Amino acid sequence: MKRLHPALALLVTAILAYGLLLPSLGFYWDDLPMSWIRYQLGPEAMTRYFSSNRPVWGLLYQVTTRILPQIPIYWQVFALLLRALTGILAWGI
Repeated sequence: MKRLHPALALLVTAILAYGLLLPSLGFYWDDLPMSWIRYQLGPEAMTRYFSSNRPVWGLLYQVTTRILPQIPIYWQVFALLLRALTGILAWGI
Protein backbone atom coordinates (compact mmCIF):
# COMPACT_ATOMS: atom_id res chain seq x y z
CA MET A 1 0.00 0.00 0.00
CA LYS A 2 1.33 3.39 -0.96
CA ARG A 3 1.79 5.91 1.85
CA LEU A 4 0.38 9.42 1.76
CA HIS A 5 2.75 12.30 1.29
CA PRO A 6 3.17 14.01 4.70
CA ALA A 7 1.81 17.32 3.38
CA LEU A 8 -1.32 15.59 2.12
CA ALA A 9 -1.64 13.72 5.41
CA LEU A 10 -1.49 17.04 7.28
CA LEU A 11 -4.14 18.53 5.01
CA VAL A 12 -6.41 15.54 5.56
CA THR A 13 -5.82 15.77 9.31
CA ALA A 14 -6.75 19.46 9.33
CA ILE A 15 -9.91 18.76 7.36
CA LEU A 16 -10.89 15.94 9.70
CA ALA A 17 -10.10 17.99 12.81
CA TYR A 18 -11.61 21.31 11.78
CA GLY A 19 -13.47 20.92 8.52
CA LEU A 20 -16.24 18.48 9.26
CA LEU A 21 -18.35 20.99 11.15
CA LEU A 22 -17.53 24.05 9.04
CA PRO A 23 -21.06 24.48 7.69
CA SER A 24 -22.49 24.72 11.21
CA LEU A 25 -19.86 27.09 12.60
CA GLY A 26 -20.34 30.81 12.82
CA PHE A 27 -18.30 33.73 14.04
CA TYR A 28 -16.42 33.18 17.26
CA TRP A 29 -15.23 35.36 20.09
CA ASP A 30 -13.03 37.84 18.25
CA ASP A 31 -14.21 37.17 14.69
CA LEU A 32 -17.37 39.21 14.93
CA PRO A 33 -15.81 42.38 16.40
CA MET A 34 -13.02 42.26 13.79
CA SER A 35 -15.56 41.83 11.03
CA TRP A 36 -17.76 44.60 12.44
CA ILE A 37 -14.86 47.05 12.74
CA ARG A 38 -13.83 46.40 9.15
CA TYR A 39 -17.25 46.61 7.56
CA GLN A 40 -18.70 49.43 9.68
CA LEU A 41 -15.66 51.65 10.22
CA GLY A 42 -13.56 50.81 7.17
CA PRO A 43 -10.29 48.97 6.59
CA GLU A 44 -8.17 51.76 8.07
CA ALA A 45 -9.95 51.26 11.39
CA MET A 46 -8.29 47.86 11.70
CA THR A 47 -4.87 49.48 11.64
CA ARG A 48 -5.95 52.07 14.21
CA TYR A 49 -7.52 49.38 16.42
CA PHE A 50 -4.29 47.38 16.62
CA SER A 51 -1.86 50.31 16.45
CA SER A 52 -1.01 50.38 20.16
CA ASN A 53 -0.28 46.71 20.78
CA ARG A 54 -0.11 44.65 17.55
CA PRO A 55 0.48 46.88 14.53
CA VAL A 56 1.23 44.01 12.15
CA TRP A 57 -2.12 42.40 12.96
CA GLY A 58 -3.89 45.53 11.79
CA LEU A 59 -2.26 45.18 8.39
CA LEU A 60 -2.98 41.46 8.30
CA TYR A 61 -6.66 41.98 9.10
CA GLN A 62 -6.81 44.84 6.64
CA VAL A 63 -5.63 42.52 3.86
CA THR A 64 -7.71 39.49 4.81
CA THR A 65 -10.93 41.39 5.37
CA ARG A 66 -10.63 42.87 1.89
CA ILE A 67 -10.79 39.40 0.36
CA LEU A 68 -13.28 37.80 2.79
CA PRO A 69 -16.91 38.89 2.86
CA GLN A 70 -18.75 39.15 6.15
CA ILE A 71 -20.03 35.58 5.87
CA PRO A 72 -18.86 33.13 8.57
CA ILE A 73 -18.30 30.12 6.29
CA TYR A 74 -15.71 32.04 4.27
CA TRP A 75 -13.84 32.98 7.43
CA GLN A 76 -13.97 29.37 8.65
CA VAL A 77 -12.67 27.96 5.35
CA PHE A 78 -9.90 30.56 5.33
CA ALA A 79 -8.93 29.59 8.90
CA LEU A 80 -8.94 25.91 7.92
CA LEU A 81 -6.63 26.58 5.00
CA LEU A 82 -4.31 28.64 7.21
CA ARG A 83 -4.16 25.83 9.78
CA ALA A 84 -3.34 23.28 7.10
CA LEU A 85 -0.74 25.56 5.52
CA THR A 86 0.86 26.22 8.91
CA GLY A 87 1.12 22.49 9.56
CA ILE A 88 2.64 21.87 6.15
CA LEU A 89 5.14 24.71 6.58
CA ALA A 90 6.10 23.48 10.05
CA TRP A 91 6.60 19.99 8.64
CA GLY A 92 8.79 21.44 5.88
CA ILE A 93 11.11 23.13 8.36
